Amino acid sequence: IEEANEVPNEMMWQMTRDYCAYVRRYSLKEYSPAVQKVMNYVNLNVAEPLTLKSLAAMCFISPSYLSALFKQETGSTLIDYINTQRVNRAAQLLVQNNHTIAAVAEEVGILDVNYFTKIFKKPGFSRKCTFCAKLPGKNGHFLYREICCMNRTML
Repeated sequence: IEEANEVPNEMMWQMTRDYCAYVRRYSLKEYSPAVQKVMNYVNLNVAEPLTLKSLAAMCFISPSYLSALFKQETGSTLIDYINTQRVNRAAQLLVQNNHTIAAVAEEVGILDVNYFTKIFKKPGFSRKCTFCAKLPGKNGHFLYREICCMNRTML
């Protein structure tokens, strides 16, 4: 037990990521290798810039083929999948900590807060929580607004 406390945080994080990748690999067996690779990469790198072109290049296929293949196999567009993963992660972050919406948006790879709120309010992203968000206000003060994840509206 004492030795476990000495394991560096980075090593624990890497072990967790490897385990999650292993679980995802076997939970995604119904998809082609290219779609599995893209889904795994998106899930592990949700905060990174993710484009159809870069994801297709990673799989050595054309962007149009990846787009069609992803839609055919998952029933969702790749952009919707990426946004869903980002919104899911953002909802976790907003519940777990007291960051501003702008900080959470940036942490999930969306630098434009207006675009982030547009995605967050999009129908189909259902949540079962309500949480308080810290919004920048006038004169450096913060406003606290309750956000309902169920319909993505500020209350």
